[in-house]
Amino acid sequence: MQVYRLAHPKYANDISGYGSLLVPGRWNFKGHRVLYTSENSSLALLEYLAHTEGLKRRLPYHLITLQVPDDTIMEYTIAQLALDWKGNLLHTRETGTKWLESRDSLLLKVPSVINEDNSNFLVNPEHQQFNKVKILHCKEITFDKRL
Repeated sequence: MQVYRLAHPKYANDISGYGSLLVPGRWNFKGHRVLYTSENSSLALLEYLAHTEGLKRRLPYHLITLQVPDDTIMEYTIAQLALDWKGNLLHTRETGTKWLESRDSLLLKVPSVINEDNSNFLVNPEHQQFNKVKILHCKEITFDKRL
């Protein structure tokens, strides 16, 4: 299965999840490595735009296409999450961190806050199959000035 992410060129080849050790995300507490990816390149772009502003968008970034084994996926649907999951970071961070610590699956499929019809895939760098995660493509992209 292919998943996508955007990254600064300096970190384009780093799929270790190191950044999440330093900064908490929607699905992890600080200190837990996780790699955030999206099911398609358009969602990866939207997720990036939601987390940046202004001049940062004018920098060249890299769109990374990853090949990940899809035989070990856990999924959280909206029905399984708290009713206020979009605004309840404590709930989503607890959910994601519990999954990371369990190491039960390489991937966790979660709904996107930006577009619930699309999904993000969290990749657990501590899972035994993480060594099968491979970068397929990495290309520089620039953003349309209207964004």
